[in-house]
Parts: sequence; C-alpha cells; structure tokens
Amino acid sequence: MKDVFDVQDEITLAVVGALKLRLLGDAREEVLKRHTEDSAAYQAYLEGRFYWYKRSIDGLNRSIECFNRALKIDPSYALAHLGLADSYNILGFYTMRPPKETFPQAKAAATKALGIDPSLAEAQASIAYALFYHEWDWAAADATVRQAIALKPDYAIAHQYYGNFLTLMARFEEALDEFRRTIKLDPLSLVGNAALGWGYYFARQYDQSIEQLRKAIELDRNFDTAHFWLGSVYAESEMFTEAIDELETAVGLSGNRAGISASLGYVYALTGERAKASQILAELAEISREKYVSPYRIANIHTALGDNDEAFAWLERAYDDRSHLLAFLNVDPRVDFLRGDARFVDLVRRVGLPQ
Repeated sequence: MKDVFDVQDEITLAVVGALKLRLLGDAREEVLKRHTEDSAAYQAYLEGRFYWYKRSIDGLNRSIECFNRALKIDPSYALAHLGLADSYNILGFYTMRPPKETFPQAKAAATKALGIDPSLAEAQASIAYALFYHEWDWAAADATVRQAIALKPDYAIAHQYYGNFLTLMARFEEALDEFRRTIKLDPLSLVGNAALGWGYYFARQYDQSIEQLRKAIELDRNFDTAHFWLGSVYAESEMFTEAIDELETAVGLSGNRAGISASLGYVYALTGERAKASQILAELAEISREKYVSPYRIANIHTALGDNDEAFAWLERAYDDRSHLLAFLNVDPRVDFLRGDARFVDLVRRVGLPQ
C-alpha cells in the first residue's frame, strides 16, 4: 500500500508532466525533497499550514499547536520550525500578541530551520520579516530577503516580504513590482492580492488600491484583512460611509480584533464623532486588560482627534513596545498630521528610518 509520500510524489510528477517540464538532477531532487520521513509529522505540518492561512487568532494559535506536534514527532523537521516562525511573525504583524514576544520567537524558529537546512529560502524570508518589523535592521533585512529570493526565485511570499520592506523605505514603484510578481507566482493568494492593494494605499494611489482590494475580496468575501485595508483606503479618500461599512464588516469577521476596532475609532475621530471615538478608546482600554492592544493604534485615534500630545505619549509607548507599526512612520497616512512636529522627526530618527 502506498504511503502519503508516494502519493505526494506521484501528484507532483504528474503536475510537472502536465506542464511539460523536464526536471534533471538537482531540479528533480528539489521538487521531490522531503523534510521528514514521518507521515504523522507531515500531516501535522499540513494541518498547521491550513490554520496558518486563515490568519485569525484562533487559526494561528492552532497552527502553532500543529507545528509543535510535528516537532514532537520529528524535532529535526525544518518546515515545522519554519511554520512556527511564520505563525509568530503573523501574530506580531496583526498585533494579536506583544511584539517583544512574537518576533523574537519567529526569528529563533526560522534560525533553527535554517540550521537544519541552509538552503531553505523560506526561513531566510521569515528572518528578514523579523529583522525589518522588529529589529529595524534595515540593511540586514534587505540583504536577507534578497538572499531568500536568490535561493528560490519562485517563492511568492519572499517577493511579498520584499515588497513590504520596499514600502517601508518609500520605494513604491519597486514595491508594487514585487507585489505584482507575488500575484503572478500565486494568483489565488488572498494575502498577495490584498498586499498589492495595501502597497497602492501607502503609495497614496487610492483609486488603484480600492480596485485591487475589491478584487481580493472577490476571492473570499470573508477575508477580514482585505475589508480592513479597504476601509482604511476609503477613510483616506474621505469616503467615510464606505470606510465605516468596511471596517464594521472587518470587525465582525475578525471576532472584534482590537487593531480593526481602533481603525474604526480613527474614522469616527476624523468625521468629528468624538463620542463614538471616545467610546472605542474606552473599549480598547478594557480589552487591554486581557489582550494586547497596540499603542500605535491608540495614537492614531488621538491624532485624528487633534490631541497631539496624547498621540505622542502613545507613540512613545509603542516605541517602548518595539511596535512593528513604527516601521511605517515614513509612509503611513494616519500620521501625516504629526510630520511637522520635532517629536515626530526624533521618533523617525530613533527607529532608524531614512529622513
């Protein structure tokens, strides 16, 4: 009776044949490369990836359980270490857990994966992610993500991460090219399609952003992140009714994720609905008793309310937290009101971004 690996190899080679590709030597070996010989570990890994792609707090927590189960079976399973890295990175990016907890764990897990398999481009990409979002080591992040692409040029996520990095550096045309390359490599990727819309947003190309994010939502109308970003674009386009509708949808789909609720508060503040904005601030304060709430998002609401001193106090808390959102200081439209303030210039300097 064939095991799961025999079936996997047959499927892989059938796909290769259908695409009329001829694999020789190293190329064939790479396609059929196994990172574990234990089918139970492999199944646990696949289950972890299934939950990871959901991008929800419950999904990510379950993905970590699955990857740890795989590693209990096979501690040298590089892809399971990589899965942990990717899970912790996303928990940090979506501010579901404190950044000082998530990103260092992500880097440590990716480093373990790379130690087991130095050719693992995916691990290089995950390390780069932590380098630019948490350590703010821009030169090392640039070199590491480009190394990932050099190792595996068709790895879509590495191109997406490089697009993220280039966005932070305000190198928008290059970033958009990387996001387009991501979609070309993985046309049905929800995150890849949304990331292109996200790139247009930071480049202030709002019409293109709206169009692209609508395409992402067409792929999956329950993808809360696309609704969240679309609501953010509508807000900066002063389409406030649409912004509130999208953000309320995102709040519901995400299970009331704090960062999305804070964005709704930001829009209420922009539209002069101070009571509603203040209510959300109170709700976030209550949530923060049990769950992590990014100070950066609180600062955004105070900025829109015109409370700049309070906004900077929260930005300082974000700096103490090592919030990854500070990496967006040079490109985030939500902090445009603060750019002329000497405190803002000093904060950009401390994060190490180009001035």
